[in-house]
Amino acid sequence: MNLIPAKVKSIENIENLNIVRFDFAGKPIEFVSLELTNVALEQDVILGLKPFHLSVAKNINGLLSCQNQLSAKLEDIDKGKLLSSLGLMCRGVKLQSIITTKKLNEMDLKKGEILTLLIEASNLFLAEQKSIQKEEQKVIQKEEQKEGLENV
Repeated sequence: MNLIPAKVKSIENIENLNIVRFDFAGKPIEFVSLELTNVALEQDVILGLKPFHLSVAKNINGLLSCQNQLSAKLEDIDKGKLLSSLGLMCRGVKLQSIITTKKLNEMDLKKGEILTLLIEASNLFLAEQKSIQKEEQKVIQKEEQKEGLENV
């Protein structure tokens, strides 16, 4: 499972349809969801993405309908008979893509290459949310500790 740390930057919704825009290490990414609860602006979250849902492209040009396009360095290749696993480094986060070995051979992928990652907005999901209340409690506790130290 790929885990991507991000911060909520905007939320757009109509009825039950939500488009959430995030900041991932300085790069905007989007996710589409029919269910969205307890998500707020500037909230830190962890986005999830299955390795089979992470597509890679080489020497790409032109316009694509895919919302999320990120650059990544190919660091590892685990070549199997039918499927191959690619270890990718994207903005300091290790990601995995699983593709067919036939496609790996056709693309002539090599370690060290810079690839374009393609992530459909509907393939991302919220894997972890930091509770806003918990974060506020931590701030209050730190302030109380500071006050306690000042009164000693």
